[in-house]
Amino acid sequence: MELEKFQQLVIEKLEDMKGQDIKCIDVRGKSPITDMLIIVTGNSTRHVKSLAKALKCPSRRQALCRLGLKANAMVNGCCWI
Repeated sequence: MELEKFQQLVIEKLEDMKGQDIKCIDVRGKSPITDMLIIVTGNSTRHVKSLAKALKCPSRRQALCRLGLKANAMVNGCCWI
């Protein structure tokens, strides 16, 4: 699946799950480990975790390229994935 279609699929899922302030950063040619960063804001730790979970499940069912979700940590009372 091409990057733009994958990006749109992820954005649509995040919007469906009420993710806020969705930002896409194209890092092709700038990073050896990824082509795209997608940043989204949730309104609670539980919301952020559900956003991450919603992205992991559809990607496997639809045979998309592997979606990398990194560390789950609390920083100043905020959760990031």
